[in-house]
Amino acid sequence: MEGHGLECKEPLESRASQHTTEKPRAQLCPNPATWTSRSREILLHKLSAKHLQWRDENQYKAYRITNRHSETLPFILNDVMGLEQKPEDGIHPDDIVNAMLGHIQDGYKFNPASPISKEDSGFIREPSLRDKVQCVVSVVPACSISRIDTGVINKMEAVRNKAVSLGIPHLVVMTKVDAECPLVNEDLQQIYRSRKIKEKMQDCSNKLGSPMKCIFPVSNYYEEIETNDTKDVLILTALLQIVKSAIDYVHENNATYE
Repeated sequence: MEGHGLECKEPLESRASQHTTEKPRAQLCPNPATWTSRSREILLHKLSAKHLQWRDENQYKAYRITNRHSETLPFILNDVMGLEQKPEDGIHPDDIVNAMLGHIQDGYKFNPASPISKEDSGFIREPSLRDKVQCVVSVVPACSISRIDTGVINKMEAVRNKAVSLGIPHLVVMTKVDAECPLVNEDLQQIYRSRKIKEKMQDCSNKLGSPMKCIFPVSNYYEEIETNDTKDVLILTALLQIVKSAIDYVHENNATYE
């Protein structure tokens, strides 16, 4: 995969000039410890010439990405706090739905005990298409997908079912694949040849109800100083599919940002 990172990046950048009025939103819905701050920083660094600091974990944040030419790329990444086992911990599932529907302002601080209400200052009463989400992305770890607590799975299912009922695409990014398979840990390029990773993708599909074609395995960054081209290709490939799904949703629904 060496040298292919640019090939994955160029289709994202080319859409900046082709779809200047479209800024579809993709919403990341992580589980605890599955999507490290280092991985987030690398993802943003690969797409932007500017240094971007990550947000307060309890805060709703929308990221508008620029490329090396200072052009704003035609998509927005929304990030929310993670889903937790106990009802009083992590983001409330209703807040993920509210974010999908465009009711939550950028910068809103989540309250795990209570979802946002119409009376809160961060509530958008009449959201525009620009406020709404066009693709929902669950982030789950390959190394513990079979052990995720039932309470978390139920929350994830509720979010996915709501997205499906609204016609919003739902994709899955499966992280930490190198920690699950010795073959992949030794050579990440073997990821699609690994029977173990395929089994984990199938397990993920069975747990969450997502088809295999909508599950994208990636390898996290941890303490690495230098970036890894194979890791970048996997992350950028997943991101490209997320953006394509979001834009397809807009087109299929004859929606407009004007």
